Amino acid sequence: MTPLAEGAAPTAEAALASMRLRALRWRPFRLPMRHHFEAAHGALDDREGVLLQLEAEDGVTGLGEASPLPSIGGGTVADVLALLEAHADAILRGAIPDDVQGNGPGAAALRCALDVALLDIEAQRAGCRLAQLLAPDAAQAITVNAVIGGGPPEEVVAFGREATTHGYHVVKLKVGVDHSVDGDIARVRALRMACPDAVIRLDAN
Repeated sequence: MTPLAEGAAPTAEAALASMRLRALRWRPFRLPMRHHFEAAHGALDDREGVLLQLEAEDGVTGLGEASPLPSIGGGTVADVLALLEAHADAILRGAIPDDVQGNGPGAAALRCALDVALLDIEAQRAGCRLAQLLAPDAAQAITVNAVIGGGPPEEVVAFGREATTHGYHVVKLKVGVDHSVDGDIARVRALRMACPDAVIRLDAN
């Protein structure tokens, strides 16, 4: 099966049709951030999305997630829910409606969720992890990092110490948030001094 890549609607429809689905379920969610998070595209106090479940006729279920970012033009959770309400029956029949194929609000996030759910089903049928389905030599494990947004050096230090205290060995620091190279240097320097044993990743988008 080929993933539901944008612009590959015929392949996506064939994948859905061959899957023979019997149910499509979804549930919106909202996760509050532990701390106010600043990024280049805006500030976040929570993360919203939609969990999607596809059930095939043989009972195997696959999960996907649609979490658009309104601040970068991805639409909202309400947009994803509206697409699902309007087109769930068509998707179950193996069709990808124009509204889902296109670039309208919420469409890309919904395609992502459908793609992952279909791949999840295929991986389970193949008896392997989804990562192995996509790449047979996929790593067995990855190191999860804590993420630190923008803010003054003392705030970055506090977040870094909290992360390492809770067992994170890698921290990812957002840079370019305030468009100040000197500010970024100060934050990186302060984080390195506060967390000398941590691996620091820089995320400049």
